[in-house]
Amino acid sequence: MPTEQYSVLGEAPDSLKLQKLSSNDFHLSIENLNAGYGKMEILHDVNLYASKGQSVCLIGPNGAGKTTTIKMLTGLIQPISGTAEIGGLDIQQNPVETKKLLGYIPD
Repeated sequence: MPTEQYSVLGEAPDSLKLQKLSSNDFHLSIENLNAGYGKMEILHDVNLYASKGQSVCLIGPNGAGKTTTIKMLTGLIQPISGTAEIGGLDIQQNPVETKKLLGYIPD
């Protein structure tokens, strides 16, 4: 068994590589996002980009930050730092408008 359990995954792509997976007209843009609960930071410098009509799937083991990412996008928790935009609107500056652009069914 490898010392580092995630070594089989390789290096995480940087922001520029992620942007190449979408067109330049991003509907969802998350850059250098850090978020968590109280003093416990769960998300560390997360970058994610998606164009209109593009499907994005967040996968990972328990505790990887999938639900925290969605909760931050829907305004249930506030980011510690970084930016997130939906439809060109900053989620912190336009919480009501950006929630209309998302669909989320909590567990």
